[in-house]
Formats: sequence, C-alpha cells, structure tokens
Amino acid sequence: MVAPTQVQFRRGTAAQRAIFTPAQGEIIVDTTFSRPAVGDGSTVAGFAIALETRTSVSDAAYTALPTDRLIAYTALTAARVVSLPATTGYPLGAILRIVDESGNCSASNSITVTPNGSDTIKGAGAAIKAAYGYLALQTNGAGQWTVVGLDLTSMVAALPTSLPGTAGVLWVENGALSFS
Repeated sequence: MVAPTQVQFRRGTAAQRAIFTPAQGEIIVDTTFSRPAVGDGSTVAGFAIALETRTSVSDAAYTALPTDRLIAYTALTAARVVSLPATTGYPLGAILRIVDESGNCSASNSITVTPNGSDTIKGAGAAIKAAYGYLALQTNGAGQWTVVGLDLTSMVAALPTSLPGTAGVLWVENGALSFS
C-alpha cells in the first residue's frame, strides 16, 4: 500500500485573508469559515470556491466587490444604491445576488443597481422594488451585466405600463420573459 501524501495550503482567518493577495492559481484556506479560495495574482483575498461569500449591508449605499457573491440588505429605511464592480474584474460564470432580507423594500424604498463606468445592465439599470425581493446578475466580462434572476413583483414593476397596439400579454419564449 502506498502511503498517503499530505497536502497543506496556506491558511489564515477571514481577517488575514482579507489583506492577503494569493498568487495566480494559489489555493488558500479561510479558517474562520472553513472554505478555500483561489487567487488570480491581483485580487485581495482571492475568490471563494466553496460556500457563497455573504456581505451584510445595513441601510446604506454599497459598492460591490469582485469577491462578493451575495449582498444582503438587513435593514432598509430609504432608497439605496448598489454600485457594481467593472465587468472585466468580476469572474466569468459567477453570479452576484442582491437581496432584501429586511422586508422593507418597496417602490419608494428600492434598491437600485448601477453599473460601473460604461458597463451596462442589458442596456439599462435594474432595481429591487418588493419586500424580500432579489436580483441576480452575471457578467460577460466585456461591459455587460445580464439579469439572470429577479423576483416577480420587481419584474412586473419594470415592465412598460403601455405599449401602442398591444393587449398586455406576458409570456416566456426561449427562456426569456416577454411583454406585449
């Protein structure tokens, strides 16, 4: 029988990981949350590869980081803005979710998501306008964020109120929601 080989990676607490930049392809272990992360040589803390990184936000504007995967609003008393990182700096294939955990989101207390610089979100902005609502985004890495998930109430609020010559029909075609 062959003796097993022990492999050990750099490790440290979440606070230590938050100030360390792992080399490209280097795996580090966050001992606070028991999860590995992989480095790209330039992103501080690397990218978590197990368990979603959750960022709690309490009633404030927030600038999303390339390492964020879930931004959770735990309190909300006024309209707030989440500014997205550049699409070129967010990992391809990763989904960024923004949720209202407070239950206080509404049309007047919305969470508006804005792209960075000349980046777009399907050519326009996006907003969460419903209690416990959410928005999920994914980037193409070259200037565009795509909405890949949105709660129904916020989605309906984003639809046009009237279109010339239409009957107001909502349907799904090829996985996309359409309105006419």
